[in-house]
Amino acid sequence: MAEIYRMIGTLTDDQLAAVGMEPAEAPETGTDCRRGYAAFQAWLTRLLAPLDPGADLPARRVTNREHRRQVAARTDEQVEASELALQRLHEIVNALVAASVDSMAPVGYEGDIVADETIVDLAGPSDGLGTKDDKRRSAAYAGCYYVRDGSDNSVHSKFGDVVQFKKSAVGIGVTAVSRVGAPDDLYGVPPVITGVAIHPPTSGSVEGLSTAISYHQAGGFAPVRGPRCRVPYLTTDMGYNVKRGFSSMVLETGYAPVVRYPRHWNTIFASEGAEHTRAGKVDGPVQISGDFYCPAARQIIGKNKLVRKTADLLGEDDGFEVQDRRLEALFPLLMGTNSRPYRARAGRGRPRKDDAVDQSELPVKQDLVCPAVQERVRCPLKPASMDTTDLGIPTVTPTWPAERYRCCSQSQVTVQMSAPQWQRAQWGLVPGSWEHATYFEAARAATEQKFSIMKSQHVTGIEHMKWSPRREPLLCLLIGLWVAATNLAIQDVYDQRPPKPSSVKRRMRGLEADLGRPPTRIPPRT
Repeated sequence: MAEIYRMIGTLTDDQLAAVGMEPAEAPETGTDCRRGYAAFQAWLTRLLAPLDPGADLPARRVTNREHRRQVAARTDEQVEASELALQRLHEIVNALVAASVDSMAPVGYEGDIVADETIVDLAGPSDGLGTKDDKRRSAAYAGCYYVRDGSDNSVHSKFGDVVQFKKSAVGIGVTAVSRVGAPDDLYGVPPVITGVAIHPPTSGSVEGLSTAISYHQAGGFAPVRGPRCRVPYLTTDMGYNVKRGFSSMVLETGYAPVVRYPRHWNTIFASEGAEHTRAGKVDGPVQISGDFYCPAARQIIGKNKLVRKTADLLGEDDGFEVQDRRLEALFPLLMGTNSRPYRARAGRGRPRKDDAVDQSELPVKQDLVCPAVQERVRCPLKPASMDTTDLGIPTVTPTWPAERYRCCSQSQVTVQMSAPQWQRAQWGLVPGSWEHATYFEAARAATEQKFSIMKSQHVTGIEHMKWSPRREPLLCLLIGLWVAATNLAIQDVYDQRPPKPSSVKRRMRGLEADLGRPPTRIPPRT
């Protein structure tokens, strides 16, 4: 506050008028200005009070037990006021971020976004700070104690959850949504941050991501697209898609996830069992790494993982060749798509008028088409597909009668996804494809660049907020201005230098040179 007060005292008459002040209202700049500063501090505190979610909390170090007691003692009115203040604060912070962007919808922007969380330290490790009841919180009550695991870079709130200790501090999490260019030209538009959410530090907050996306869309950064247009991509790291509710949040906000799975995840799920059975027949399609294939694909994939990092393939003899041959055998068996995932009642028929159901609780379904009907494979269970004369179309040899699976006895099947299938679902780029691998890795690199710029001493001059005010309004407003300064720097560099060449195109050309032929592509599915 003292720095703000000092800076206002250096403004010219024209600058004072620009911020709505008369010259006579300018602060005193002499040596004896304590009285004026005291009045200014009281005025600014009153001005920011409606933006303070913790107006009833002290901005000093208290024990965790005392902090919980203070929060639990809040009345309903105080809880409502805190929630309203947090909403107001987010609106103002995101207004600052939006105002720093020159063009809302530049040419070449198709709505694709990347998202991640960075943790801003508010206090370093010191005696007395921690998570136990008798340990103290930092004076900045918006922050929380966190521990980073060096084994996988994850974030935890307790030492006991850490495998390899790397760092501990008190910080605040900032989830940032950034726009990128078209899939084949990620740097075709200035890659600025367009929406943020401020919350306690996590390894990936689905709620924070949802908030940031909502402000990204409310700020006018989501282009209007027709119902038949490609669904824009949302790329995140594994800190998000392993959390419950991620797939539902992405579906509700209108994006298609581009993600990767942990090594320990099972990624092969047959559409069999009670939840996939209707009229005595099971659905049939098998989900492999988040997308649906003909049941015959199970014979090809076995128990192997389909999704591989391109860096892992470098360490294997003919790694790229082997992976491409697997895709060449699997991709003709991809189920066609007659719809994107959607929520609908489990049963058939028209619902009763008094049958009020929360849409978010309805199961997720998708309309799929047999690949033999789309003439991508020959199958004796679909006799018409055997008549094709195209020698390049493979033939499948199912060992079951058509009556076993609905996808074999019908041309189209509606699959109701189980909980594990829905958590792993990806309905944009096919996981395991070269398109998915190259896009994901390029988009993740673009995400990390934002935070590198944001915390660069040569660009913004800020790396942490250990020097910042302790109360939440000014702290969050400074973070908003910090993000805005980052956007201005990104746009200045973009205007001065030619755009970067597309890393996706470059890597696909390198892959083709390595294979000696065009790599296997995702087949048409509609």
